[in-house]
Amino acid sequence: MLTVLVYRSKKLVDFSELDFHDLNNSAQNKNIKNGITGVLLYDGNYFLQILEGDEEQILKLYHLICMDSRHHNFVKIIETQIPLRYFTNLGMTFFDIREKSRDELISEIKKLNNHIKIEPYYNKILRIIYAFFDNIWRDEISYSKELGEWSDIDVYIGESKISSYHDNLDYKFSVQPIINTSNNKISSYEFLLRTGRGGSPYECFSSLNSDEIYNFDIISKKISLEWASRFIEGNVKISINLLPNTLLKIPNTVEILLKYVKDFNLHPGQIIVEITEEEAISQPEKFTNVIKKLHSFGFGIAIDDFGAGFAGLSLITKFQPEKIKIDRVIVSRIHEDGPRQMIVRSVVNLCRALGIEIVAEGVEQAEEWEWLKSVGIELFQGFLFSKPSNNAMLKIRFPPLDISAVTLF
Repeated sequence: MLTVLVYRSKKLVDFSELDFHDLNNSAQNKNIKNGITGVLLYDGNYFLQILEGDEEQILKLYHLICMDSRHHNFVKIIETQIPLRYFTNLGMTFFDIREKSRDELISEIKKLNNHIKIEPYYNKILRIIYAFFDNIWRDEISYSKELGEWSDIDVYIGESKISSYHDNLDYKFSVQPIINTSNNKISSYEFLLRTGRGGSPYECFSSLNSDEIYNFDIISKKISLEWASRFIEGNVKISINLLPNTLLKIPNTVEILLKYVKDFNLHPGQIIVEITEEEAISQPEKFTNVIKKLHSFGFGIAIDDFGAGFAGLSLITKFQPEKIKIDRVIVSRIHEDGPRQMIVRSVVNLCRALGIEIVAEGVEQAEEWEWLKSVGIELFQGFLFSKPSNNAMLKIRFPPLDISAVTLF
């Protein structure tokens, strides 16, 4: 299929006029051979390249480009299918934009398509070029090659008890911490439902009929809160997960939680109820009223899996959670993905204005953490810091605090 791919990168070496001449000739020859068209823009520090061609050839070329040691910090802005080429001349046209106005550049780009106007593709490409001129894609962090010494600690948590809901379902919990990397302290522990053999919550629910799922969801929290009461200290919070429809279909859910909290000498202010965004909410008004009731007793509320489900932004408008947790689907390799970066920047600005904390879930790479930290996120959860555990010891890795290399330009 005919595909367009647009990426942004930052130079690592200085380019002379001769270097660009050689670069352009080499690109022309290779791209003509592979049926690729497009343009390459350069502003003295950053490149913006638009590539059109067969999907397989485009992806092969982009892979080779990312291995080129002359530039780095690659961010893919778009990759999508198109009906026709805009740039009809095979090869690659190079523009050094330092001495051009935006209008001059657009005028020259328009001449490359032999007066063939393709909507809405062409307008989208123009808007990306405008954004590049407006410095949107030239706002970048510097990744440090040497992160320094990470510190490993073991936290004694005891062990999860295995309980039975009925003959076909044994269950337990695992614990995973949420880390504040601005001070290297544990913000909260999340208690994650597992089968007796360690399977996911979905495996637990799969053995239940629709009427049993929500009853089990609330009853199981008694086990997690009892375990939490054995090792939680100080200001560290306890995060538990509930399906949205558990709040709707189980009468007196709030009162049940309050009883569990009292039974184990905890208080509601220690508890964060995480509501997953992945389940549609059938009765939004009733749901909002239950959330208000939880708030009135002092429970904290977090929207879990934000960005992966049905109604994240809608939930924020209906009630004010204390936290949102950005889903791992958004977080994974975010340092290379332009659309997800723009989503997270917008979410950070929204939450900052509303006083909502953000947790980045599923962080597995140091580059992901560095990028997310650079835009103002302080709370992190993922294998980079700690894997879930149901054993006596929980292993946690803290990054060095003096990461001076993580800066916004």
